[in-house]
Amino acid sequence: MHALGECFMHLVSRRLVRTLLLPFILVAALCVGLIQPATAEAAAMGTAGLFVPVQGRLVSTLAGTGTTKAPLAANTPRTIQATGAAGLPSTGVAAILVTFTVVDPTVTGQASVGPADGALSGAMRYPAGEATSNSAIVQLSASGQFQIRTTTATNANIDVQGYYTSGSGTAAGGYVPLDFARTVDTLAGVGLPKATLAGSSTSTIQVTGTGGVPTGAAAVFVNFEVQNTDNTTAGNITAYSASATRPTNTLNFGKGKTSLSTIVPLDANGRIKVFVSAGVTINLLMDVEGYFTKGSTASSSGAIFTAKAAKIYDTRTTTPVPSYGSVTIPIGGLNGLPTVAQGLSAITVNVTASNVADATYGSWVRLYPSGEAEPQGVATSFNSGPAGSATTNLVTVEVGADDAIVLHNVSTVAVDYILDLEGWYSSSNPDPTSPEVTGSGGSFRSTTGRLPTVTLAANVPKSVQIAGLVGIPTSGAGAVSLTATVASTSAQGTLNAQATGDPAWSQVSVYGTVPGATSNAAVLAIGGDGTITFQASSAVSLTLDVQGYYTTVQDGTPAPGGFSPVAGSRIVDTRSGLGVPLAKIAPGGSVTIQVGGKGGVPSNAQAVVANFTVINSGGTNGGYVTPYTAGTTRPATSLNYTTGATTAAGAQVSLSPDGRITVANPGATSDSVDLVVDIEGYFAVADGSSGQFTPATGRIYDSRVAPNVTIGPDQTITVPVSGFSDVPSTKHGLSAVVVALTVIDSSSSSGYTRAWASGATEPNPFSSLNYPANSVRTNTITVPVGTDGAIKIHNIGSATVDYVLDLQGWYSSPPKPVISCPDPYSPRSWTKAIPVSPISCTITASGTADSTLTYTVDDGDDVVVSLSGVAPTSVAFSVDAVGGDHVITASYGDGTDLNLSADYTFTLGDWTKDKFVGLPSDAGSAALAPVLAVSPDASGPSFLPEDASRTYSVSASPDMSNPIVVSDALVDSFTVPDGLLTGGKTYYWRALIAGAIDYDGHVASVYTPTWSFTADSAVTESDPTAGLDSVVGTGPSPYMPESDPGNGVQPLYAQYGQCTLYVPYPHLRKSGGYQTVGVKPLTYCPLLLMGTSVSNTTRMYWVRDFGIKSWDVQTGPKFVSYGATTWYDTRRSRYEQTNVVIQCHGTGGTWWIGKTTSNDVERARRYYTSASSIHRWLECGAY
Repeated sequence: MHALGECFMHLVSRRLVRTLLLPFILVAALCVGLIQPATAEAAAMGTAGLFVPVQGRLVSTLAGTGTTKAPLAANTPRTIQATGAAGLPSTGVAAILVTFTVVDPTVTGQASVGPADGALSGAMRYPAGEATSNSAIVQLSASGQFQIRTTTATNANIDVQGYYTSGSGTAAGGYVPLDFARTVDTLAGVGLPKATLAGSSTSTIQVTGTGGVPTGAAAVFVNFEVQNTDNTTAGNITAYSASATRPTNTLNFGKGKTSLSTIVPLDANGRIKVFVSAGVTINLLMDVEGYFTKGSTASSSGAIFTAKAAKIYDTRTTTPVPSYGSVTIPIGGLNGLPTVAQGLSAITVNVTASNVADATYGSWVRLYPSGEAEPQGVATSFNSGPAGSATTNLVTVEVGADDAIVLHNVSTVAVDYILDLEGWYSSSNPDPTSPEVTGSGGSFRSTTGRLPTVTLAANVPKSVQIAGLVGIPTSGAGAVSLTATVASTSAQGTLNAQATGDPAWSQVSVYGTVPGATSNAAVLAIGGDGTITFQASSAVSLTLDVQGYYTTVQDGTPAPGGFSPVAGSRIVDTRSGLGVPLAKIAPGGSVTIQVGGKGGVPSNAQAVVANFTVINSGGTNGGYVTPYTAGTTRPATSLNYTTGATTAAGAQVSLSPDGRITVANPGATSDSVDLVVDIEGYFAVADGSSGQFTPATGRIYDSRVAPNVTIGPDQTITVPVSGFSDVPSTKHGLSAVVVALTVIDSSSSSGYTRAWASGATEPNPFSSLNYPANSVRTNTITVPVGTDGAIKIHNIGSATVDYVLDLQGWYSSPPKPVISCPDPYSPRSWTKAIPVSPISCTITASGTADSTLTYTVDDGDDVVVSLSGVAPTSVAFSVDAVGGDHVITASYGDGTDLNLSADYTFTLGDWTKDKFVGLPSDAGSAALAPVLAVSPDASGPSFLPEDASRTYSVSASPDMSNPIVVSDALVDSFTVPDGLLTGGKTYYWRALIAGAIDYDGHVASVYTPTWSFTADSAVTESDPTAGLDSVVGTGPSPYMPESDPGNGVQPLYAQYGQCTLYVPYPHLRKSGGYQTVGVKPLTYCPLLLMGTSVSNTTRMYWVRDFGIKSWDVQTGPKFVSYGATTWYDTRRSRYEQTNVVIQCHGTGGTWWIGKTTSNDVERARRYYTSASSIHRWLECGAY
């Protein structure tokens, strides 16, 4: 299964999302953006999204650094080369984290940045006459460049704080998000002629080759804007593959302008058609937002989206769905769809609510899997209107185990519903009993910026574009951390938000309780289309200040230290007794809340982001509440509330080991208050992996608090960071901290601030924050930390100021080794074709002066590399181009308890092409209850997985019909039960071999040849070691040859005997002589031996594998000789030379096989003989 399929299987089959609107982009954001060919730690080795701290001035238009020495001209983009400058590497950089400073604007304006070959997005707005700073993440073009543009003429500085690594990789059948590209505009003559589209007309549109959609794409996700020029009549359009018959699916639009999203399959030439209904004339605009690649047949069961158009439900010809009524709609097996048992996971439909009469309240429809609890959230809202009106929306819904879905009409009126199928998702392992997966979050990425102010009408949802703005990427961001400021309020109310397309709403803030604007922090999930929908209960002005975002991960499981958004999850309300006792929190009182295991938060979460609403109805005093980890000392953190009002505030709180928090109302004169707690998301437990963010809160420094003092002009202070709020040391991986730096300037002078790593050279020129006179300014900055665990802050200017530093978290870059090999040899890959040359790979690690990197490739020697410092050290090595599993291990050590390791496994070869040998074979007789055994033929390479199963069958017919007995699936031999076979009769047998063909659980099965044997009652199968006593070796055997290991080598013996293998240096990675490499106590001690020499004077046997896991004849050593002293290693596909000694120990002495002049030291029964090899069964026992 491809990585996208894995991710979607988690998201859909494991019940993460019951109903998703526009889920295709959501899946892309959660999955495709992080599908990489290398490990998740790979910095600069092919994996995207990891932060690397770097400091340096990249651009100064005043000094001519990095650009022309001239101000930026108004509305004129300027291209900047980023890679290779200011400490940035020349390759492997996807985006840079910068502080952008507008130095001397004379007019209010806005600055925008973006990749040199892409669209620009707003970085910040700036006032006239003030130097203004803000942080931003700027995506780079393939050549490492970006553009900067200001709306007014001004000088600017750009200082690098760090960069994010780049990567690649797309799953077959997966969704690929694109920067929105307008490919059709009939107003401008783009994609279609410059003319309106008449009713009943059909237009053909070329999609591939435009807007980033490549040739070979299977389908596109598009947003149509229909401008109904008649503005008097509603209508609809139908979009479909250009080579298909027009389906009955429709996208409905009303008067004026309407936006409609859908998925449209492409024909072989990459085209679609759009049909316009009769009676209207429209202009059409089409934005391509992404495309689906074609899925391979090998991965058709990997949650691949399959486009399929059909009308599957329509009540207009039967009976409308009554008010608040529910209907069950069969899906599986309908219109050519598979059933759930056959792999159907979810469907995508356009839901149309039609003939909606005026409703008393707002109306919506919920779709969810049949047989499951109805989700509490809005799936699709629609407007009421006159007869004939219709509203359409795109929905993806999981199909229940009974192959059906449920539609609930949540409306005060009866409604007609039409469901037009757009496509379906497959899943090879639908499991309705799978546990809930509560999140799919990743690591935090710091970026700051203000989004354009939005005006909200009362109770009217509005979507706000988040992805692609102020440093947030267009894909791969699952949630955003922001401050929402509500202004221009006319009444008290609440602000709610939802990931656009998600039915659940989250409360952001309560506003209007005090004069002026109301701000509150929140962490909100981003919708699949990169937007968040906001709704206020009264008309307001909304300003959003972004603080950062959280990445998404590949497989739907929260990354260590990663954030997972949870929408609309209320866990506490003291007014109703939800989650806590039904009582207000008294002054000086507190309440302890169980969070882990509640509201979508797993029991092992590390921390939560929550919105705390304090209802102080009738109170005469204000106060504050403090949320903190249960069982710990209450910190000084405060969330203030006002007199006689409702106040909401967001906070991030760590959980106790048992998943609890405490909320205190500490003030002795505070009011008794009610408390509501809404969960916005949670953090998974961090594991110290490279590049991850660990969130934390706390005030690191405040110059207003003694013994600290104000910061004078040109003064530099040192602020310790390590050890505060569990921030680690640099030796243990701390690389940078993210802090909110606030400068309080009460003077008439302006200035700026510079922050950098303690012990490092002060970067100059460089600025972290500019502040005007008599102001308070805050900026979120990322600062590298010095080896002493501190940062430096320099107040540059003539003002005396106060500094406040609030910790938001830290980046850890512990020197966990990063292993990388080229495509297609990614981790857990299985490539059938074996390359002709060794595979070149690399290991990268960084650490401290006394640290080391140790790595091993397959069974090779350990290689130790000294690490000189935090700069990455890259080591190149090669992997032999031979079939089988290849295992690369690497570990970092620094002499402390910190020991980080990484492993990397991939497989080469196709075991289904193996040849097999069976015992007994056609050559002889067998007992009436024979032991049947199958193993790969050692005369050629074998790639059979060690855990491959064998299902044996025995028949009296050569065609294997009417089997006498069929075994269970076994990993070793099978003993035919007594009483089934008749002496003197010939029987036929074979085995069905089943084994993995990839790392995702897919299995292939092949039959072995059919062998025969004659049952003979004179032949017995007995344990030759039965009755042997336990023996303990006391030294070398007197029977050992000249190459006797001897001299202190003490094989471990076990009851009933055992076999021990000795192999000489240099094949052991040991120094000198013979060493024991395989010790396995046995009760039967069988060995499969192969050789070409059977004379009484020389008996030489050769083994394939030193790391023997089992001596059993079916799964034990397999080896073949091609000469008296040569053996062929099928793992490495090469010849080796060595002597091997195999000892077999039992009561009465020691027996061995090696060089000898006598044949009385072993007793063997020959099962199979050919011109090239001999198979023997070595029996251990007393002679």
